[in-house]
Amino acid sequence: RKGRLTKPIGRSPKNPMRRTVIESGKPAITEWKVEETFSNDYSLLRIYPLTGRTHQIRVHLHALGFPIVGDNLYVFKRKRSPAGTKRQLLHAESLMIQLMDGKKKTFTAELPEDFMQILHQLRTGRHE
Repeated sequence: RKGRLTKPIGRSPKNPMRRTVIESGKPAITEWKVEETFSNDYSLLRIYPLTGRTHQIRVHLHALGFPIVGDNLYVFKRKRSPAGTKRQLLHAESLMIQLMDGKKKTFTAELPEDFMQILHQLRTGRHE
């Protein structure tokens, strides 16, 4: 239901467009928690990247066996996305940055409508 990944991430030796979990990579830490599980092998996760590696969330979730719905780069070949999925269902709910003057600023955003529609399909079992 929750966990912490501490696997290093680096450029894939097979495909330079991809990153992968690789011992020679840079340290990466991602915490995750299952928010909701659907009866059809999908889960809604809350992700906390504690480092900022390129594609970190996508790479770590793929390594866990939880590729992001709609992700065409880090996908399992036999796993189809729900009908109507047109993009990665990856959303930054909040983002906190420290400004040059030392103050912190937090930005928040609700889930986009298309993301909400896919969640509704999954909750009602109508996702094919």
